[in-house]
Amino acid sequence: MKNPEAELWRQVLLGLGIVFARLAKQAQRLRMGEGI
Repeated sequence: MKNPEAELWRQVLLGLGIVFARLAKQAQRLRMGEGI
């Protein structure tokens, strides 16, 4: 039996992971651009 609540949490965590990865990439690019 599938647990809808667990599935929802999986989707939320996946979304957060994507957002954090994108932010990390942007931060890295900014750091490189500033030449620190």
